This record gives sequence, structure tokens and C-alpha cells, in this order.
Amino acid sequence: MKKLVFILLLALSIGSCSNDESVGPNTPSSQKTSTNRLSASENVKLLSAWTSYSQKYGYASYSRRFKVEVKNLAYNKIVVISHKMSDGSWKDFPLKYISSTIENTEIWGAEITINNSYYVGDVPSLLFADEFVARYEVNGQKYWDNNGSKNYKMTDLEGTFLRTDLNLTVDTTYSAIYDQYNGITNIFNVNVDVRNINPTKLVNVVYTTDNWNTTKTAALNFKQYITVGAQQTLISPNVHGMERWGVNIDVPASVTNIQFAVVYKVNGVEYWDNNFGKNYTITK
Repeated sequence: MKKLVFILLLALSIGSCSNDESVGPNTPSSQKTSTNRLSASENVKLLSAWTSYSQKYGYASYSRRFKVEVKNLAYNKIVVISHKMSDGSWKDFPLKYISSTIENTEIWGAEITINNSYYVGDVPSLLFADEFVARYEVNGQKYWDNNGSKNYKMTDLEGTFLRTDLNLTVDTTYSAIYDQYNGITNIFNVNVDVRNINPTKLVNVVYTTDNWNTTKTAALNFKQYITVGAQQTLISPNVHGMERWGVNIDVPASVTNIQFAVVYKVNGVEYWDNNFGKNYTITK
């Protein structure tokens, strides 16, 4: 069976990229290993973070999502986000294993939500402060990503943050297959965040509904607003220079499984997000 392979190109900087390094589908170089995202001296690094706040009917919800990459130094390991709280203390939030990569690293992540009540008599919850770090424990050692001793800092309503060598990420929370209940078509919805490197850019999704026997490509559109929670939106790009792009694609109602990857083309360079070499899969 013919299989389409995508390579996720993660460049250290725009200046270090060339068109020869930017590989897409069905190219000879698509079998090459992508640039290692962790240097020889790094064992853990924050991939992305996301913050959201919403309030309704006397209740407030504070949500944060994190993804961290670690070197696979042993099977047994602990990965946490250590977050400063509103009372000045630090609290550990454990992350869960998500997937492995072709470079012997692993992706860990979690979404953490704190709900708070503003009704008289209710005890308020301990809320997030603005600082956090990532910690990786393995083989009796502790490794930290504290943003070069400056700690990472995000307020309650910022949307997506990507580390500096990443320029594209699929928002799996807001990408799905939706039933139109007409017996004819469903909607394949894709949303991604891209770094605003240049106003002139293209963002495409390459997808298959038959396990890569055939493929289709669709252009994503810039979205002026970023939905980050109930009744909460941000202007695109956000404070971290991340733009929201998305598209709704009609697919046959019989389709229940879609595999896809996303490519961001800017300044003559292509950046791929293919879920670390495994492609994204959405099942209805």
C-alpha cells in the first residue's frame, strides 16, 4: 500500500533554512531525519503553552495547556510543569505521555483547568500566577527548562506560545470532523497557529480519507479572531506573534477517519507539522 510520508522541518532560525532542507510529500529527501529539536546539552524543552480564561454565571475557568519534549533516557520518567500560584507557592502539575518521535524523544503534555466561584460564601480557589518551568526526572536526575533562568511567563488570556524554533502547530483541540446530519457530507475542520514571519504566506492542509492511496490539498484562511474559551477571543496575531488559520472542508458523510499534515510556506521556506512523523489522525 502506498504510504505518504511527511517530514516536520523545525529550523533553528529562518537564516539557517534553505529550500533544500524544506521537504514535502513524495520527495527523495523525505526519508531523511529532521533537524534534532534538542541539542546535545538539552534533555527537556518546552514545545508550546496555551492560556485561556472565561467567566459565566458567577464562575471563572482558568485553563492552561502544555507540551514538553524530553530525551528518552529511560522507560521510567516523570515530566511536570512546576507553576507559581497566586499565593507565591509553586505547585507541580504532572504531564502525560503523548507520543514518541523518530529522534528518540517523547512528547508529554496536559491541559490544566482551575475553576473558581465568585458567589458569596464560596472559598476561592488557588489560581495560577504568571510563571512556570518544565522539569524532567529520570535515572535519579532532575533536568529543567526554565527559559534560560528567566522562567516562562504567561498571563491568563494569551492563547498559543511556541518556542522560538517552532513556527507552526496544529490545534488538535479545535480540529475535528463534524456531522452535518444531512446524510451527504460532513465537515473536516482544521485550525492551526503559525508564527507571523511575513505578511505574505500560504498555509495548506494535505489530507487523505483512504490511508494515503489518494491525497487532497486545501488552503487555510487567516482568522482575525482566535477563540480561546467560552465568550473569549483574541485578536490574531496574539502577543506572541501567533496567527490563527483554519478551514472547513466538506467530506463525504461516509468518511470517519482522516489523516493529515499541515505546511506553512513563507519567505521561500516550508515548515511542516506532521505530528512528529506520524501525521495527525482524526476519527469521527
